[in-house]
Amino acid sequence: MANPWSARLESAVAGRVSRELLRDYYQSNELDPNDISLTSYQLLSGGLGVLPYSSEDVTLSSKVAAVAPQGVDQAALANYFWSVTDNAKASREESIQALAGLAALGQPVISRLHQVAELTDLSWRETLALARGLDEIGEREAARTLLDGLISKSEEHDGSMTLNVGKSQGETIEATAEAAALAASMAHPSADKLMAYVESNWNNEALTDLDRVMYLQKVVPTMVSGNVKISYAIGQDQKTIELSDNETVHYETLTADEVRAFRAVSVDGPASVSYVKRVNGDLSASSDLLKVGRDYKIDGAAAQTFHEGDLVTVSLNATWDQKAQDGCYVLRDRLPAGFMPVVNINYDRYGNMPLYFPFNVQNNEVSFVVCEHDKPAAINYLARVVSLGTYNAAGALLQSMQTPSLATVSTPAVVEVK
Repeated sequence: MANPWSARLESAVAGRVSRELLRDYYQSNELDPNDISLTSYQLLSGGLGVLPYSSEDVTLSSKVAAVAPQGVDQAALANYFWSVTDNAKASREESIQALAGLAALGQPVISRLHQVAELTDLSWRETLALARGLDEIGEREAARTLLDGLISKSEEHDGSMTLNVGKSQGETIEATAEAAALAASMAHPSADKLMAYVESNWNNEALTDLDRVMYLQKVVPTMVSGNVKISYAIGQDQKTIELSDNETVHYETLTADEVRAFRAVSVDGPASVSYVKRVNGDLSASSDLLKVGRDYKIDGAAAQTFHEGDLVTVSLNATWDQKAQDGCYVLRDRLPAGFMPVVNINYDRYGNMPLYFPFNVQNNEVSFVVCEHDKPAAINYLARVVSLGTYNAAGALLQSMQTPSLATVSTPAVVEVK
């Protein structure tokens, strides 16, 4: 973000702040000689627009006041915010955003912020803007109370926490990112969990460059600089790894015996270890945000009865609710015992149905990686019927790679080979 290609105000501000973070915390001098003046985005009213020729936006202006007020005429911007608070036609959310902007500029709005904080029907955007304003003027306990109210409605999975707000995944990411920044600045105990969700959902559509840099501006100063050195042993074999700016996560694939023999020898720096293991059996809790279906087809027609030698197209259909977590998922299917996967051709016998090549085939288990943002159509692969009998076909699994507890399975089936 230090060298943005976009001419939008969000990107221009993010570029300035990113270069400051690189210079102050990473000893990197990323100065842009063609830096765009932020005053070109400021209108005669004092408000800021997304582009030099667009109208002012109070929410955008409020966030810029919180992130980088030095680049604009602060007196003019404060006058704009006061005019919004005095405008009877302005919405309540616009007035709260204006108050938050005034707080960021050091204006005397403490009593008005406390009056708004007494309201019981604030939306999540109003609540976060109000908490941001209270935090800016030093009323940290009041801001923390508002943040705690939102966190009380959160959901926690696999060490990450999401604010259960809004109607879409984009709103969830936006709210969680702003809450994570506030939590980090307050040293809130939920900060790491909120941050874990944001860092695994760096969604281009949900977060503007300004939202990203608001988060980074709060989080980067709290991070401990320097490399981390970890030594561990598996039985008698010892290994040392070093995590740096280029590699912050290290993965090992271990057998069950190796996991039991694993022990940390020494750790120099902040580090944590977590395990993900595969278990047999049905899911104890299936997510309502995911769906996966499966069909067996012969010559394009659905089938449940087969004959030896049949070439079967297995079609897997994954769908995500708009609030489902972004990112990539494992789509894993276990074929019935009388079937064998065929993965060395890319089209069906008619050449008109593209097949997906799995990333892993183990015995009768075929695994693919599908990503929510791609919204893939049916995932198709081929199987050969090899033996007579009646077989149980366990449900296909759709499971988040970042949040393994977010998963669902398709309906099991019984297939007959005559």
